[in-house]
Order: sequence, then structure tokens, then C-alpha cells
Amino acid sequence: MSSAQAAVLEHELSQRFSALTLAQKREVLDFTDFISSRSSVRRPLITSTVEVLFDLAPECQDTDLAENHDQYLYGQV
Repeated sequence: MSSAQAAVLEHELSQRFSALTLAQKREVLDFTDFISSRSSVRRPLITSTVEVLFDLAPECQDTDLAENHDQYLYGQV
């Protein structure tokens, strides 16, 4: 978002916020606290796609990890 767009958005928020009742302003503040706390929760990044594949079926030790992908989809190539 450009700084001009951010300024327009902040102005619009300010205008709308000033028109609210005191109870509505409290509700908006509570909602912004909720949004802030929700966005601060970060999920761990997956470091490797291969690790994920192994975790999907740990009991399957004889997998070829789709080395024969074309054969499975199209038959004998």
C-alpha cells in the first residue's frame, strides 16, 4: 500500500471513528486488540517439503516419493 493510500485510509478511519458513540469506540478498540493479537501468532515455517512427505506416512518405508510419477499417471512410459 502506498503512503498516499495509507493516508486516505487513516483519514477515513478517523472520520468514521469520530462519528461513533463512546460504547462503539470501546468496541472498535477491543476489536483492534483482537486483530493485533491474532496477527502476532506465527505458525512455524516448514523447512523442507521432503520432511513433510515423510511425516505424512511414517509407517510407509517403501515409498519412492513419486519417482515414478509419470508411470502412475500415464501407465508404462
